[in-house]
Amino acid sequence: MDSICLSAFVQGLSCLTELSIADCNLSHLPSEIGSLISLEMLNLGRNNLTALPDTFFNLASLKELYMNDCSVTQLPGQIERLVSLEYLGLGGNNLLSLPDTVCNLTCLKTLDLYDCNVSHLPDGIGRLVSLVHLNLAQNSLHTLPDSLCNLTSLECLYLQDCNLTYLPSEIERLISLKTLDLDGNKCICLPKSICYLPCLKVLHLPHCNWRFVANN
Repeated sequence: MDSICLSAFVQGLSCLTELSIADCNLSHLPSEIGSLISLEMLNLGRNNLTALPDTFFNLASLKELYMNDCSVTQLPGQIERLVSLEYLGLGGNNLLSLPDTVCNLTCLKTLDLYDCNVSHLPDGIGRLVSLVHLNLAQNSLHTLPDSLCNLTSLECLYLQDCNLTYLPSEIERLISLKTLDLDGNKCICLPKSICYLPCLKVLHLPHCNWRFVANN
């Protein structure tokens, strides 16, 4: 499907709630996509989308957005306009970083950023108060912002192969955390505060040279 066909297809479908156009070799989306005001789920995975039209951010009802393996290099700051978003899947893109405005998505429950070459997270990530699942595996994160410890609803944190050098000393504030995967992060010190995570059930530490250190 090309963008011209898609433009004709979406016109008049204002009641559409789900749309999957994955694996369609799309290079861009038509501006008419913004007319799908009832859309709640959109799957754009495995296309060649490097940018999104401004009208895309009119999709205020959108709850799930799948954009894995789409050649995206930058997430627009307008992402904050998707106020209903609960799932954001961006795995397999070359993002490098995220705009701080992504931290205003207070309904977001799942943020999937595996293998995106992200080198740092925005300092405001702690504002994602509803976040339950955070997948940061296979990125270039040497450190994590301290504000990450404000994510008191977070249950699953995946950090495999991230080149981390240490974890935030106040990690015990992640009071809902059940799964913590740190596979493949070498020469990192674990803060003793990790022992005070009250809900932790799964802790993965293979392929690491860990040692515990006292908190300051």
